[in-house]
Amino acid sequence: MAKFPVTMDTARAALSYLDSSDRVLWVKMGQALKSEFGDDGLDLFDQWSATATNYDSKAVKEVWKGFKASGRVSIGSLIYEAKARGFNPKEQASNAPSSETTPEARAKRAEARRMADEKAAAELAATHQTCAKKAAALW
Repeated sequence: MAKFPVTMDTARAALSYLDSSDRVLWVKMGQALKSEFGDDGLDLFDQWSATATNYDSKAVKEVWKGFKASGRVSIGSLIYEAKARGFNPKEQASNAPSSETTPEARAKRAEARRMADEKAAAELAATHQTCAKKAAALW
């Protein structure tokens, strides 16, 4: 995790150091944004994606849907990748608290992640149950 609160502005600045045409990096950064900002990060991901020569807004939205808010890739990955390309996060960190970094905003994002995790777990359990029934019928 980053040592300072990562706001949308900090993430936007960090993304400006990264090539959105690199598919592997593009996916990883999308996962990092969703992990940190939930669905609020989609606009930022789409704006950054639009800098690629092969930009496809429909693909951005479809791929975004597949990212998990509680995925393994965190916002720290975005900061790491940007720092490797010259980004200095200390220049971006503001001493003034942002509405994105208030305890209430963090709690709201954590609750959204928890709910998304519960939904994903319920969907997975339903899929497993359906598969088990099919397997039992075949057996």
